[in-house]
Amino acid sequence: MGYRRLAAFISRYPRFIILCWVFIIGMSAVWAYKLPDIVQDHGLKRVHGDAQAVEAVLEDEFGSPADPVILVFEKKENTSPLQFRQWIKDRLTQVQVLPEVTSITSPLDAGERVTFQDHRAYALVKMDVPPHQMGPPLEQLRAVLATDGPGTVQLTGKVVVQQDVNHLSFRDLERAEMVGLPIALIVLCFAFRGYMPR
Repeated sequence: MGYRRLAAFISRYPRFIILCWVFIIGMSAVWAYKLPDIVQDHGLKRVHGDAQAVEAVLEDEFGSPADPVILVFEKKENTSPLQFRQWIKDRLTQVQVLPEVTSITSPLDAGERVTFQDHRAYALVKMDVPPHQMGPPLEQLRAVLATDGPGTVQLTGKVVVQQDVNHLSFRDLERAEMVGLPIALIVLCFAFRGYMPR
């Protein structure tokens, strides 16, 4: 009995049903855009898990920052080690002045565990920013390191990878909405006789 009343209501007010669906789809798109700020993380971290315990030990006993941004410096050909070291020092000096940067583990410090290997060097940058707000600081960091020189710099680390995943996910979501929403509206209009003569 209830299904018949619902079917009668839908057939009597098809435009109202279509407007309701348009409103629901529109609000879903808005909520999907705001979801990362609400969730504030990828949701894959287990609280009080083994990985979190290892990160705490690395930070407390070995001074390794939790979730650092890893800078991978790679030396170009025909560049002397001295030039490469000086270039790394200049880049890290520029990174240090960024307001979000709290500490840097430099490969140039003799006492550090980060060393040169295969014409590469690694530095760890700790930023006092929540993971879900790392987008703008990473853009600033990339802008500072974008200058040309005797080597190249790549960013990696958990927060960098997560930001790249978020960016790609949003891009795919926008493309899907550009194609899917018009198709859904057309299907709704024909399903509820929105464009069919009475």
